[in-house]
Amino acid sequence: KNKSIDYYLILNNDTVINDNLLDVLYVNSLKYGPNNIYSPKIKYLNKDKLWFSGGYYNKYLGFTKHIGIRNSENNIFYKTNKTNYISGCCMLIKKDLIDHLNGFSETYTMYYEDVDLCHRAHNIGIIPYVIDESVIFHDVSYSLGSNSLIKLYYQFFSRLKFVFNSNTLIVFLFALFVNIIFLPFSLIRFFYKS
Repeated sequence: KNKSIDYYLILNNDTVINDNLLDVLYVNSLKYGPNNIYSPKIKYLNKDKLWFSGGYYNKYLGFTKHIGIRNSENNIFYKTNKTNYISGCCMLIKKDLIDHLNGFSETYTMYYEDVDLCHRAHNIGIIPYVIDESVIFHDVSYSLGSNSLIKLYYQFFSRLKFVFNSNTLIVFLFALFVNIIFLPFSLIRFFYKS
């Protein structure tokens, strides 16, 4: 193992970054604690709208929500803050921490690996932060396309894997029931957006 590495910057290949990304995230890691996880704000590549300024997840049902998604950037509301999870699109994390967490779980083919990592980090007292001084741009859904049924498929099953890995069997069965009930609404929304 390479002992000279202190941090990893995990970054999607469909992003556009600023030159000062690493500097800003690193300086903030010193300010808020190097053992936490850090992300810039993330905007859509071709729109002047936020895609991610933090995120919430529900451990029991698996539902997630991006803070600020599709909103205009507003420096009053979207300030540096603690958050429930950070998108795997871009995160700065200590090598020792990701090693301690055994990295991203290979359970997930696509989606929820970032939620799962941050959830496991929360369990040992690690805090994810979104840093408002740093912004990157993301070509959202570049891999699958924004209106892909395959995306819905992966999100649905990854959500269930996350609930199964994070809860008891009884909670998982309840979440499975709720997710199946909500599936038609997800399909309606998919076809409405198409």
